Amino acid sequence: MKHLIPLVLLGVITLYACTTEKENEGPDSDPADRILEELAFSALPQTTANFNLSENADHINVMGNQRKPLPAFKSLSVKPGKALGYVKDSYGRPVVGAHIGIRSSVVGGVYSSGTGVTNEKGYYEFTIPFGTAEFFSAAYTIDYGTGRAAMGLFPADSTLNSFASEAGVVKNFVLLPYGRGKSDAVSEKPWFGRNYFGGSVFISYDTKEPGDIWAPAGALLEGSEFELRLEPEEWLFHAAERKTIVIRKKTGNLNFTIVNIPVGRYKISARLVGGVDLRLKEIGPYASSSFGLSPKQAVGSTTIWFNPDGAQASSTAAYTGNWRSIDVKIEMP
Repeated sequence: MKHLIPLVLLGVITLYACTTEKENEGPDSDPADRILEELAFSALPQTTANFNLSENADHINVMGNQRKPLPAFKSLSVKPGKALGYVKDSYGRPVVGAHIGIRSSVVGGVYSSGTGVTNEKGYYEFTIPFGTAEFFSAAYTIDYGTGRAAMGLFPADSTLNSFASEAGVVKNFVLLPYGRGKSDAVSEKPWFGRNYFGGSVFISYDTKEPGDIWAPAGALLEGSEFELRLEPEEWLFHAAERKTIVIRKKTGNLNFTIVNIPVGRYKISARLVGGVDLRLKEIGPYASSSFGLSPKQAVGSTTIWFNPDGAQASSTAAYTGNWRSIDVKIEMP
């Protein structure tokens, strides 16, 4: 009997330890492991955002300062000479195959680089080359339209400062469908599409005075007002809602940029206020068969896929979007 009590106690302690270890491995034991549910497109709530732009407005950020809530991350200890961290999407799911790159320099300005790719848990770890180090790339490539698109990653702590390689660094990243990039860059160039994680569209048009027979074909009358509409279609990336964007603007300066549009596929339409449908035509040097307008020219409405600046995650800059503005001209039909 004397030997039985210690054995029973040992069994209880062992059972408790095993149970505790198993609990610690479970998805609900650590807030950092909790994964939110992604709704099907048909179940997403539908909203509309209306914007009235002044004649001289040169851009509109359709999501403003909004950003999807960032997931929690497990606390990691810094390892000297190592870069490590996790990459998740905005629902808290691990992002497998994301590319992280760091470059280091010493006296003379010669750079050497180290790179890592996330595993099935979204974790990366690699050795940092000696010198003063900085993140030069952080991205993930997705299937998009009929092609591929590399999407830049957002640092979860909103910083990407340089550091001494021997000190090591822990940096977690998030894959976002929209949001502002570096605050300084946005402040300097709020109209620049790559400063946001959402897509962008550059709208241009010609104007004419009444009776001007020398005006370009398709020019809009000066002082007229038009309406652009972006309505999400079934493919919408990591969305929390189906937000239709409606923009009204009087003719003034001859172009403006719509930035920070949640990544997806949209129906884009244009009309004069009063009911006349306008022609939408993709122009510019970056027109692509895989992205942009489809068809490339249409009266009333067409489909739009945003235009990525490449599909190689290894060459996509950290803390920045990777979307070129699609050049769209609107004209009288």
